Amino acid sequence: GQNILSGVRDGAFRIIHATTGEDVAEYPQIGIRATRFAISHNGLFAVFQSTDNRLEVWSVPEGSLSYYAVGEIKQGEVFSENDQFFSVALDDSVVVYEVESGKEVFTFRGLKNVQSIAFVRNDTQLAAGNAQTTRLWSLSSGQETKTTKNYQDSCTIIENLDGDTILRVTKDHYFLTSQAFRPALCSFTRTNWMKAFLVNENTQRIVAGGNNKLEILVTNIAS
Repeated sequence: GQNILSGVRDGAFRIIHATTGEDVAEYPQIGIRATRFAISHNGLFAVFQSTDNRLEVWSVPEGSLSYYAVGEIKQGEVFSENDQFFSVALDDSVVVYEVESGKEVFTFRGLKNVQSIAFVRNDTQLAAGNAQTTRLWSLSSGQETKTTKNYQDSCTIIENLDGDTILRVTKDHYFLTSQAFRPALCSFTRTNWMKAFLVNENTQRIVAGGNNKLEILVTNIAS
């Protein structure tokens, strides 16, 4: 698009033309002092969060408040890819709202200190996680489909969405596993080598890097 939606310190938000930098529109009447905000992929809705977890959902084209909600915006994808839903954390729960109506569609309970939320598998499932646990729910049945422990002592276990282990990381080694869970690769014996990694299930590649070294690994990740 040609426009950028930008928050400002006085609580207003502006639509700015990406090329000229000129204001296209400004909406100073937000009822909360927004600390975070997220915009739908189609640019039609914006969600603003205050420090006390109050939410205001706005229609961007109309520049008007659509409804109120509650929750906390987290890292990841706030809106589903089709912009039908948005999801936020609330206490020990993850709440899914319908964008158009503001109706609470699902409340998934039992996950505290949520750090990230994402709609996955073409918006059919919702994933959420904290420092220890990743949980996965179906957006058709509302049932939990998978709970996985990511961190155990000094070992990090990376799994695909089916719960199959594809990578184990300790402070000194990483082990790439096949579908049969057999160690397929062991590399680096230097403490704290692993700094970052990215798992791409579509291309069946794992990118791992640290200490000025980057490796791209190809595996038979289960789909």
